[in-house]
Amino acid sequence: MEALAQTSVSEAVTLLESFLNTYRYKDGSYVCKATDYESFIEEMMVQKRIEFWGEGILIYDYKRLDRGITRDYTGSVASNIPADETRYLLNTTGRSPQWNICIPLSEMQTNTGIGADNNNPDPTGFEGDPQKNV
Repeated sequence: MEALAQTSVSEAVTLLESFLNTYRYKDGSYVCKATDYESFIEEMMVQKRIEFWGEGILIYDYKRLDRGITRDYTGSVASNIPADETRYLLNTTGRSPQWNICIPLSEMQTNTGIGADNNNPDPTGFEGDPQKNV
């Protein structure tokens, strides 16, 4: 659907509606109101978050689409965890370097085929785009 939306949003909307009305909204009540690429991608991501809740596979979508993740919205799990653990509920407004897998220095030192220019950005000192602790 995402790839189709790049060439025809209306066809992607039809496909999303067909899929959801076949597998989730069996009464045919789902209607996608997206009219442009950005609104379609946002709606598709909402539906993917519902479908794959707790499975951890959406990180690849967030990275590919350069989207941020908000973890401290009203009613989020922040209200269900101890206050000293909320420091891990970080928000990002785009792709975070913390999501990169970096090749360790020891590997670059022993493998002459890998150099620093082949590595992902080092997230060690990442402060983030205004990340907010809950």
